[in-house]
Amino acid sequence: MEKKLVELETKYSFQEDLLQSLNEAIVKQQKEIKRLGDAIKLLQNQLIDLEQSSYGNADTEIERPPHY
Repeated sequence: MEKKLVELETKYSFQEDLLQSLNEAIVKQQKEIKRLGDAIKLLQNQLIDLEQSSYGNADTEIERPPHY
């Protein structure tokens, strides 16, 4: 009985360590996902700004030359 108890305590200890390391990995991944999401939003906003500025300049660039 004593041997089984020690065995169970050892397994429990290893499971606690594994659970802690898995939790740390999840927290790290959540931070990375948030960082990547913020980067995507920034890039989307930059793309929208670029498209809007190019459309604003498109009218002057597409003007027909005088010989048409």
